Amino acid sequence: MLNDNINLNQYQKLLKSAQVLYIGNPMSFNMDNPLSSQLNLGTESISLQDLFNMRSPQILEVFISRCQTYTTASDQNRTSSLIDQQFINFSSAFLGMGATTVIYPQWSAGEIPTAIFSQFYYQYRQELSPLEALKQAQIRLRSLTKTELMETYQPELESYFEQVKTPENLKQINDQKTILASLNLQEFPFANPYYWAAFTLSGLG
Repeated sequence: MLNDNINLNQYQKLLKSAQVLYIGNPMSFNMDNPLSSQLNLGTESISLQDLFNMRSPQILEVFISRCQTYTTASDQNRTSSLIDQQFINFSSAFLGMGATTVIYPQWSAGEIPTAIFSQFYYQYRQELSPLEALKQAQIRLRSLTKTELMETYQPELESYFEQVKTPENLKQINDQKTILASLNLQEFPFANPYYWAAFTLSGLG
């Protein structure tokens, strides 16, 4: 798992040995200069250009849990930037690196549904292909009831919130707790495609 506390040297070592990567780090996509886009490693970052230059043929699968954020392109570069995004992005960089499959979000569905979806995906992935695991995880998320959310996943989420809570992120943690409380008011909290249809697959399914 790649997290906010890893540094560049650790990341490079990880790429030499890992077969499966879960990436939860922020990604900033520069629409004016896509190759200068950055994967934030915490105290350091790595550019999209550097990722394209790396080779890690042992990597089989990459799961990117966070959506790219964008810096605004100037009007004259906006059209070309939209075209660039189709081919020059973080998922294509990991495929070029050697990964056979990359799971990634097309938009940000939120931290809570993403956390639950990723659990479902890896549960199904133990026995199914990436594409089938993705489909089953989507079905499972959209059919999850508020009772299941409250009884099974809310305790896990609340425990996680307490573990990562700091004075600096207290507002964000409280915001997530508010979102969780609002989700519990709905019979099927993630029935909206905004939640379950966010993730897609590139590469071999």
